[in-house]
Amino acid sequence: MRIYHPARGVGGALRENSFVVIDDAGVEIGQGGLRLRMLKKMLPERPLDIELEMSAHPVAGDTLFGALCARAEAIREEQGGTPARLYTRCAIDDSARHEYFTRMGFDDYDGDEL
Repeated sequence: MRIYHPARGVGGALRENSFVVIDDAGVEIGQGGLRLRMLKKMLPERPLDIELEMSAHPVAGDTLFGALCARAEAIREEQGGTPARLYTRCAIDDSARHEYFTRMGFDDYDGDEL
């Protein structure tokens, strides 16, 4: 299994904030990216907003998640260690994705229900 930056960004993320995982046969088994925004006026106590988006086969999920989290931390450090929020979106009926991200430390209490 290999992980690398793709030729173009994934899901609207910049290339340097995107990763692709391929297996030993050269088949893509995961991809993900980070989109970020600076919200200094709206959230002065936590101005850096990082959205994690990933889609991966279970064997590649942890590797891809680790790479994306490490890149999120690097982005935060590049911005002078500014306070940040790392989050992902999950459909209400996607129980497998919800369970995975809950197991990885995310929670349901960082947003507003509409």
